[in-house]
Amino acid sequence: MNDNNLVGNSKSAIDFLGNEWKYECMGCSISSGEIKIPGGIIYV
Repeated sequence: MNDNNLVGNSKSAIDFLGNEWKYECMGCSISSGEIKIPGGIIYV
């Protein structure tokens, strides 16, 4: 598997608005507020 987004132990993602986010664990980063989800979190 070739993952070009891997930088050391960190990963990165680009959202639909073009913002780039670097994280180690996406779930942890969202819950701690390091990553702000465009539109916010939807609660059911």
